[in-house]
Amino acid sequence: GVRVACVEVVIAAAVSSRGAKMHLAASPRVVPVVLAAATAPGPLSLTAAALHLLWVLVYDNQRLVPVLKQAETTARLAEVRPRILDLVESGNDDEAALAEEVVATMARLNTFLQ
Repeated sequence: GVRVACVEVVIAAAVSSRGAKMHLAASPRVVPVVLAAATAPGPLSLTAAALHLLWVLVYDNQRLVPVLKQAETTARLAEVRPRILDLVESGNDDEAALAEEVVATMARLNTFLQ
């Protein structure tokens, strides 16, 4: 859907150059769109891609930490976590592996946000 397309465009821009990544980090629209994609019900692949993008943006630009805190990112990720943990235990090896990666990315993001 539209969320997937938005996240794909942002990811493509983020990996194109360091300048593009910095421009994205400075845009007031990027974090809310990507955070919404990361925390909305939907395909696990979208959640994973959006969380990885948030991690890359915040890792390279510490000024985003207050923006993510203001967006209550930690609380929003906590709401998504039970759904992801259910997938870890699902028995589907591919989905469980991706879910474990998502849980690890959530932990890295939460470390920055504390």
